[in-house]
Amino acid sequence: MIDWSDRALEDLDEINRYLEQINPGAADRIEEALITEIETIVTNPMLSNPIPGLLPQYRKWLVLGDRYTVYFERITQDSVKILRVRGARRKPLTKGQILGKN
Repeated sequence: MIDWSDRALEDLDEINRYLEQINPGAADRIEEALITEIETIVTNPMLSNPIPGLLPQYRKWLVLGDRYTVYFERITQDSVKILRVRGARRKPLTKGQILGKN
């Protein structure tokens, strides 16, 4: 099961708006592919890396050819909470930004 934080959903909307500006035809395909890869996190959490400075259940995973970083928390064996989704070329988020404290 995937639980989406409000901020992660805002991130997806921001990514989609940006893609609509640069390549409207690809925006929906990329968003769909991004969500499909995120769904893989539930069954394959070890594909991800721990986020330095946070507890081990907080992890990050590069998706779509390392174009996006997905920050998430492993809740149970079969559920995760997506905390943030960010373009991998952008400045990395701080711990506070990941956890929604900034």
